[in-house]
Amino acid sequence: SERLGEATIVVKSGGTNTGQSAQRSDDGSASTSRSIGANDNWSQQGRHLLKPDEVMALSERIAITFTPGVAPIWTTLLRYFEESYAPPGWRQQLWVGVKMFAGSVLILALAAVVALGATIYAHKNAQERKVHAEPSFYR
Repeated sequence: SERLGEATIVVKSGGTNTGQSAQRSDDGSASTSRSIGANDNWSQQGRHLLKPDEVMALSERIAITFTPGVAPIWTTLLRYFEESYAPPGWRQQLWVGVKMFAGSVLILALAAVVALGATIYAHKNAQERKVHAEPSFYR
């Protein structure tokens, strides 16, 4: 309670009053008077942000986090095994990841086809050179 600090609050007080009086004299004349009054007061007072009994009454899911140099933070605890929580935009992030993976697989497949073509071409050229080459004993 003390670590949370204090705040200044405005306390209002006041009230209203009404009154009425009537008089009658012996000669039969009467008079009536009525009065109405109101007052409105206010004052500033310091108050703990949370009183000790209010802190004790907090839910077990509420935590007040204290970090040096930072104002206290009111947090709500999420238990990973009770809540299915996914950050906002997770579907968009998943879609971006799927597109990136598909693009990578496509590039890899294209590179494999180019490498296979180059290997087949080199192998055919090597075979043709062997066929057209003169045997060494004719030289």
